[in-house]
Amino acid sequence: MRNIWINLMVAGAVAILAAGCERPEDRPMSERRERVETADKAEIDRTEKFEARDDGDKQVYHLDPNTELNFTGYYVGGSQDCSFLIFDGDIAVYDRDPETAYINVHISMDSVMSESQRLTNVLLGEDFFDTANHPDGFFESSEIVRNGDGDGIYTVTGDLTLRGETQTISFPADIWWEEDILRITAEFRVDRNWWDLGYDGIGGFAMRDRVDIIIDAYAEAE
Repeated sequence: MRNIWINLMVAGAVAILAAGCERPEDRPMSERRERVETADKAEIDRTEKFEARDDGDKQVYHLDPNTELNFTGYYVGGSQDCSFLIFDGDIAVYDRDPETAYINVHISMDSVMSESQRLTNVLLGEDFFDTANHPDGFFESSEIVRNGDGDGIYTVTGDLTLRGETQTISFPADIWWEEDILRITAEFRVDRNWWDLGYDGIGGFAMRDRVDIIIDAYAEAE
């Protein structure tokens, strides 16, 4: 497994220098990284999670196929862009107020895709997502708070579960409506060690702790 990773690092670096990331209908990741903010490992009172309400106008939205869930991992000398292709989720909101929203997302971890089949196989394996034993990932929000007077800018807090390990994180997000479509975008950074993903490196190649997550969500009312 370690030898495979060494070969992957060399191949990945050459591929990035030669071709870069080919992602139609999206800006190159290199142009977006400077906007990425760092997520915080949050400590919250679990009793304050969203509870069903009887007051107000409740609307439930479902993630549609236009939604993208991407991430970028880093090693010394380069990076790799990856995506999850299969996921589903619901967002419940009262009176179109994002601070009342509850987000619940399920990710099929074996749908991960990268620019290299060899890297994809490594991500599926026991050193990373270990999809044979942990086929599902989850995100469940616990709190969404408006950031000052900024229009559409919020801090989302919730539990992210990967390879059976749950960590509570907080990250900035833009939340707004395009007519009847609920839109959520976020670009933030997490530490792979929070979920015990990967290893530090071998043979002169070192993995960075940083992982950038990029979310571009579209959700339609049921």
